[in-house]
Amino acid sequence: MHCQYILPLSLLTLLSLTGTLAQTWSVWYRGSDRNSVICASKGSSVVFDCTYSYPATHKVIKKLWFTPRGGKKLDGSQQGDVVYDTSGLNKTRYRGRTEFYDQDKNCTLKLNNVTEDDSGRFFFRFHSKKDNQDPQGFTGPGGVDLNISVLSLKLNENGPVKERDNVTLACTSSCNPPQMEFLWFKDGRPLPGVSGVPGGQYPLGPLSPNDTGCYTCGLGQGTSTSILLDVRCKRKWITAEKKLPTKPVPQIQKATLSTPEDIYENMRQSAKPITDPDDLNYAELKIRPAPSP
Repeated sequence: MHCQYILPLSLLTLLSLTGTLAQTWSVWYRGSDRNSVICASKGSSVVFDCTYSYPATHKVIKKLWFTPRGGKKLDGSQQGDVVYDTSGLNKTRYRGRTEFYDQDKNCTLKLNNVTEDDSGRFFFRFHSKKDNQDPQGFTGPGGVDLNISVLSLKLNENGPVKERDNVTLACTSSCNPPQMEFLWFKDGRPLPGVSGVPGGQYPLGPLSPNDTGCYTCGLGQGTSTSILLDVRCKRKWITAEKKLPTKPVPQIQKATLSTPEDIYENMRQSAKPITDPDDLNYAELKIRPAPSP
């Protein structure tokens, strides 16, 4: 007999709890009761997940997202810049970059093409009204922190990179730890992914001259500054042997050898036009007196 009362009692508790929640103003961000942190790269899109509730007797008349700026408090008590407002009173810098998922009690906001200036804390706030009473506003505590990542790419090799070497590209983010997978590019074209490698590292090798190029890493749509990888060919020594011609040099039959000037003049007058290529490649030239008649 005792068991038959368990179901009605549980159902009554559930209905009571549901009624209690329906009578409260609440906002939930991704990250439950603590601040939600999103790390994104410049130029990417971010999504602030959000749901809210309010008393069933009230009607929501306004919804907005804002970020405290200019010395405003970060606890959500001071609005600062309006990022999105259902009334259209958005800050100019955010116009055309926001998408609001206004369905039922979903308050999710998407912010596109983020920049470093977008770093900060974001809050959702809504205003509701009951009959002829004055409107009431509620801001979800905690908010969502947005950090824009700055990427840095390094090579684990300090000296010249040679053919058949193995190197590793290392990409680091100012977000710790990064919440997205790194992307890798060579000359602006995506590189294939690698498995079993720690995040932020990309191994290359054994290298060949075809690996020469500009490499970058990225998060989302943002990329790091590029690194030029110049693969130097290993020097190959080539041994060559050239035999000198053995063609005999015609002797000068008649020469006056009293002075060097006489020798030169006699050679000049006796010279013939060079028609044989081998005439240019003698290892040495010997001049000696002609034999006595």
